[in-house]
Amino acid sequence: MPKRKFVVYSSASKADTGFLERSNKTKRISKKRKRGKPLFLTKEWFDAFIKHLKNDEVYQKEATNFAGKIIFTCLSEPSLHELYRKDMHFYFDSYYGDIRQWQMLETGDNTKADYYITGRYEDWKNIALGNLKLKKAVLVTRKLKIKGNKLQLLKHMKAAERTVKLISEMKNEFYFPDEWTS
Repeated sequence: MPKRKFVVYSSASKADTGFLERSNKTKRISKKRKRGKPLFLTKEWFDAFIKHLKNDEVYQKEATNFAGKIIFTCLSEPSLHELYRKDMHFYFDSYYGDIRQWQMLETGDNTKADYYITGRYEDWKNIALGNLKLKKAVLVTRKLKIKGNKLQLLKHMKAAERTVKLISEMKNEFYFPDEWTS
């Protein structure tokens, strides 16, 4: 059986073509989508996630006592895909169970938030798959770094855990760039 070979998107020429090689065969994939599924942690993925979150009654109930602006940051991982060459920032304004605003931010954007949660791609992926519990990532392993009032945020851990559960339930609706298969 031939070895699986993945091209690392580090050179501009490969990244610009949107090709990914596997077992010496070249398959054309979109820079952001594969078979209609968004790439994890892209704007398309974020929009789909927010849609699920806004329609989830359990989240709305759990978040009824929470109002806060959060910026989630996924640190750059250029070896995965061209879209991960720079840090990715997601702004999320939760207001007592409603999501008032969400958007992807550019590095250097001066948007203010109450909380800043930062982690590596691998850690966000493990949380999304349910392999790493959110509370453990924050309190025990400290794989996610939080700036802001941690105690206030931890009071609303059920709402945060529900968001993670929704992401986990969505895992067939998006793909991870490091697990691409034909």
